Amino acid sequence: MKNKPLLSLLFFTLLYSILTQFYHLGKLPIVQWDESRLAVNAAEMAQSHNYFVTTFEQQPDLYNTKPPLMIWLQVLAIQCFGLNEWAIRLPSALAGLLTIWLVGVIIYRQTKSILATCFGMLMLTTCDGLIQLHGSITGDYDSLLVFFLVAALFQCLLYLDNGNRKNLMSFIVFVALSLLTKSAAAVLFFPVYMFCFFYIQGIKKMPVLFVSILIALIPFFVFVYLRESASNGYLKAMWANDFGGRFANGKDGHEGPWYYYIQHLFGFRFNWFIWCLVPAILWGFFKQNKTIITYSMVLFIYLFFISIAQTKLEWYDIPLLPLISIVIALTFFDILSNHKSRFLQWSIYLIIAVGLSHSLYQKMMFTSQQKGLRLSADIYTISEKIRHYNGSEILYYYSGTYDAWNYFYTLVNPHVKRVKYSAISVNDKMITVPSFSDSLKKHFIYQTLDSNQYDKTIRITGIKNH
Repeated sequence: MKNKPLLSLLFFTLLYSILTQFYHLGKLPIVQWDESRLAVNAAEMAQSHNYFVTTFEQQPDLYNTKPPLMIWLQVLAIQCFGLNEWAIRLPSALAGLLTIWLVGVIIYRQTKSILATCFGMLMLTTCDGLIQLHGSITGDYDSLLVFFLVAALFQCLLYLDNGNRKNLMSFIVFVALSLLTKSAAAVLFFPVYMFCFFYIQGIKKMPVLFVSILIALIPFFVFVYLRESASNGYLKAMWANDFGGRFANGKDGHEGPWYYYIQHLFGFRFNWFIWCLVPAILWGFFKQNKTIITYSMVLFIYLFFISIAQTKLEWYDIPLLPLISIVIALTFFDILSNHKSRFLQWSIYLIIAVGLSHSLYQKMMFTSQQKGLRLSADIYTISEKIRHYNGSEILYYYSGTYDAWNYFYTLVNPHVKRVKYSAISVNDKMITVPSFSDSLKKHFIYQTLDSNQYDKTIRITGIKNH
């Protein structure tokens, strides 16, 4: 009975992580850029049954050149739950939840403390970078990638601790899955594995690591070979998009100073507890706590490599978030368990209570009211209209630019069509944005059926010379 409060806390933590991750998962329209590209890839694959070559507008996709593991999982979700936002995001959401729970497993294995376990899990759940856009609430690669990276790291450390070959095989599997999720981003974690092997076992185990990495690379190389054979130009495009291009040069203007990720972590990507990170790391080194040192160095190594890469995007730091949670939770537990000063202990409890209260509230507001959601609503006005369109006649729309977030809904709803001006006929019903008003007037005579500051629906009554 004496453990009942702690078990209740664990139940609350698990339930809170589930609700925070899945509440309103399908509410947002498919989000601009990456999620929409993956959504179209998955939708077209589900409809064409071509499960090997990802396509966009029914052509082999040489822009999104990541391996298709995430797309396959999305297709599986589509087949189970239908073509909708929830299915597109389900693999990412499950990966986010599993990452939170895996962090709890890691902390509990080191501390045997339910309190420390819940603290670490709640820190990660309430941070602003994981359950967020381009994290685990949208159908992007990064949430799945971070689960495989943390799982591979966990199995790596278990193997180095006990020498169990099952852990080594699990390590190889998770590394292979990370490569099939996001190729180059997974490779950035290789120096982390090298450090762990060298720091814990010395040079004698390094051949085991190299052989393991080579085995893990086999599925990736086989996929690349087969994909290139199926569609010439894939290998060249993948190298330019995912490897040399992004690391050596700032792609699509996504650049920043060397401290880009540090600034973001302390600014908005984590939560209030980020200010405990540096003292926690210093504590681990001062006390020579090997576990804290290991996770701190892993954090430093990955931060170093994403910082020297020329392409910088805020979600590249997602693998850091579980590591930060682990380091801080382990440090707080070490202080509480090894120092009997009541003042110090109550100070730690107060920090945890105040910090978690604030973080839990902020995340609850984000989940329930989308407060702090960094999304420009005006971009999605057409998406919102066509995703809910249930009219009997065809609704046409013209965007004029890359618009995968709108195009996705033409694959969902057969009563919505994406067209060029040349395909528009008299009596067609059309939705468009105000910025195209001049070109509409140049090409058509029309009647406005509905209008606001973001979009308008029209009926074509006449066609001028194209």
